[in-house]
Order: sequence, then structure tokens, then C-alpha cells
Amino acid sequence: SEQVDLLVTDIQMPGLTGIEVIEGIGKMKLKIPCLVITGYGNKDTVIELMRKGCSEYLDKPFEPEEFLKRVNIVLEKEEHKKAEREKQVKEIEDEKFEIKREIEAYKQNFAKLREQVDLAVGAYQNLAEIDENSYKVPVAYHYKPFSDLGGDFLDIRDRETGCDILVADVAGHDMGASYHAVMVKVLFDENCRIGCDGRSFFRHLNQQLIDHGKENRMVTALFLRLDVEAMKGEIVTAGHPPVISLSPGNEPELLDTKGSVLGIFPDAAFGYCTFDIMPGQRFFLYTDGITNACRVDGPTGKKQKLRGNGLDNLVKEYRSLPLKKVVDRIWQDVFSFCRYKPTDDMLILGVEIPGVGV
Repeated sequence: SEQVDLLVTDIQMPGLTGIEVIEGIGKMKLKIPCLVITGYGNKDTVIELMRKGCSEYLDKPFEPEEFLKRVNIVLEKEEHKKAEREKQVKEIEDEKFEIKREIEAYKQNFAKLREQVDLAVGAYQNLAEIDENSYKVPVAYHYKPFSDLGGDFLDIRDRETGCDILVADVAGHDMGASYHAVMVKVLFDENCRIGCDGRSFFRHLNQQLIDHGKENRMVTALFLRLDVEAMKGEIVTAGHPPVISLSPGNEPELLDTKGSVLGIFPDAAFGYCTFDIMPGQRFFLYTDGITNACRVDGPTGKKQKLRGNGLDNLVKEYRSLPLKKVVDRIWQDVFSFCRYKPTDDMLILGVEIPGVGV
């Protein structure tokens, strides 16, 4: 029941040899340092002794002083081992304590982050919501983010003679994308307040995204200004899909002005055009999640995209319906075409110039 500090044993003994004693101790899983005395020491014997767990050995004959010296060597080694074990135990305990402390800190930080994410999700969802019945021109829209946080953005602001409409698509579906969407909204609000045109707004927006954006996040955008008194329209684009225009009695037309994306190039050039508008004319604005909607063709196994011409055909097919129903039908058909969950944010907006129907 008491701890043995040291076992001293000869090798050659009647009954059991010293090696067999050391083996027996090992089988009993006892941690006892051993000093072996031998008169038959050779290299092979020493190797076997060390392999069996011998701490030190002493050749016969020897002086008492040499014996005491070897005993002290073994005990000092054991003391050193004990100190090392205690040090390791303490280090492990300290590490466990530090890990536990860090886990608690992570839990607290995660709870705060979760709260911030929830607020961000709520704020972003509010960004993409508009009241279809509160503008000088009739509008109808559908929007579905790929995840809780996304980058598609839509806003409409009435002006004295009409309205300004902005559709933007920030790359990504994370908090960074939502951060940029908020930045776009803030700057659009300011532009509507001061009344600058679309090109001036895009130049200012581009510089702000470069100076204050995160990770050089690419943004495509389309600005549509409608003046229903002068019956004039203006489009400015920054790498965004073109507007589909549908005039009464005509085929759908793409108003494609191209332009550089926002947030990347300081000297970005933006597409621009002006045009006449007429009562009953409709405009369809969307993000590339609509035209990039795809499905797998059963017989061939190849992916098929809806693309712009597919959207044109849907606009043409439902042109006789009221604007709200047109947008609803297009939305339903896009999702029927997908056959599986879309891989991007999806947004479509229909706008109609007040007056005679299409």
C-alpha cells in the first residue's frame, strides 16, 4: 500500500532472475524505478535491461560510494520525471481552464453576433419591400432572396413629375452583401433628396463603394427615371441586365446600355440613354437571378437557362393581362422552369406608364 521509491536487484538470483522481477513489475503496471546489479554486464544485457524498464545498472564489483552515487542518480531522475509530470499536469489543467474560458467567451460573442445577424436580416428584408400602391406609376414586383441575407436591392422614389427607380445586385449572399445593399440605399435616398440625375448618382455611388466598401464587392445596378409629364425616360446602367420595354401594339424591346460594374474601377463608364414614353407602356426590370434560372434537361442531362429571350417571350405571352397578373404569371413560370431551388437572389419589377392599357 506504500509507494516504493527504488528497487535494487541482482540479475542472477535463485528462483527469479532480476530481469524476471522487472518483467513482473511491468505486468503489474507498477511504476517503480529499478537499479540492477550485475556481474555479467554486456551490451546485449544492458539493451534488454533498458527495454524492460531498468532505470540504471551497476557492474560488480563496486564500492559503496559508487552504489550510493548510482542510487542518487536514479532518485534524481525520478524527481525530475515527477516534476515534469506535475508540470505537464498543470499545463494541461491550465489549458483546459483557458479553453473553457474561451468557449464561454465564444458563447457570449456568438449570442451577440446572432442578435446582430437577426437585426441585419430584418433590416435587409425591409430593404427589399415596397408598397406597390404608393407611387405615381403602377408597379408590381416579386422578390426571393437566396438566403436570409442577400444583395438584391429595389427602391422607388416619387418625384414631382414622375419617379426614380433603382435596381441593384450586390455579389454574394452574406452580411457583406447586405452591408453594401444598405450603402446603396442610403446613397439612393440622398440622391433622391438632392435630385441629381442617374449618371451623377452612379459616379458618386461608385466612388463611395470603392472608398468605403468591403472586399471590392462588385455591384451591378440600373437607374430608371420616368417623367410622366414630359413623357420622357432615362436609363443609366452599370453592368446590369437590360430593361425590357413593351409599348402598346409593339414587340418587346431590350433597352440595353451596358456600362461598367460599380465598386471596382475608379474610372467606370456607365451606359446611358433617353427615350420617349407613352401611356400604357410597360418596363420590366430584374436581376440576373431571373435570366440565369436553369433546369436540367431530362433526355440530354444538360443545363438549360431561361436567359433574356425566355423572359421576353413570357412578357409577350402575358401582355394582355393587367400588370400585376403579368408579373405574377412570369414569376410562377420562372419557378416552374427551375424545377429546383434557385441558386441566386431573384427579383423582377414591372412598371406601367399611366394611361391606356397595352
